[in-house]
Amino acid sequence: MKWNTIKPEDLTNIPGIYRWNVTDLEGKVVCRYIGEAVRLRERIRFYIKDYSIKHRQKYGGNGHKDTDVRVKDTLKSLEDQGYIVELQILEFETYQGVTPEMLKDAKIFRLAIESKLIVESLLDGIKMLNKQIPEECKFQLSC
Repeated sequence: MKWNTIKPEDLTNIPGIYRWNVTDLEGKVVCRYIGEAVRLRERIRFYIKDYSIKHRQKYGGNGHKDTDVRVKDTLKSLEDQGYIVELQILEFETYQGVTPEMLKDAKIFRLAIESKLIVESLLDGIKMLNKQIPEECKFQLSC
């Protein structure tokens, strides 16, 4: 299993696990967000697309659209402060008995891997941007 840094425009529409990894100039991880998608290119496009106020009002607090805006705004702010933001895709042959082919038709496998990787990051002391974790483990943006 390994994480590969990739440009969003190089993604294909395959199922997978991704993360936004934020590091300082020395390479120390500041925070990260881990997610899953049945179509990676389509999912990542939502983080990159510019959202109008009308779009935010329409989708704010509604499923992953709220996450897109929240994470995108945080990543943009961190980049503006000089941090390095990278999109990384998980590559593996078999992970905990799951193969990449199994990710397409069974969201439960994507969610299981995503959750395990979030827990591993938390145990490593990394602050997370994911919403479903304890408040004390969340990354807090300081301006």
